[in-house]
Amino acid sequence: MDVLQQQAPLFVWPVQFCLGATVTTYVLSVLTGNVSQVDRVWTFLPTIYTAYYALLPLWPRTPQMLLLPYTPQTVDQSSVGTSSPRALLMLALVVGCRCVHGKPGLMR
Repeated sequence: MDVLQQQAPLFVWPVQFCLGATVTTYVLSVLTGNVSQVDRVWTFLPTIYTAYYALLPLWPRTPQMLLLPYTPQTVDQSSVGTSSPRALLMLALVVGCRCVHGKPGLMR
């Protein structure tokens, strides 16, 4: 993680979150015998990753709790000073699609 922290600090939390989600889904699939555990979290993961980058200026600069989003100290302040309109638009589109396509009646 030290190399990632130095080379690409904006990827530190997403990689940690991905590893946590991977381990959790694997353990749950072993315990329950249901190997499609990843299908349950896959619907939420794109929204979580998009929200992380769109709301980057709002996250604390130090980790508050395990798997809670944060912006590493090594990230340049100019990168996290203001929200990106494009990232916010993308978040709105992802959440909008999730709300529309998440309804069971509309999936048919």
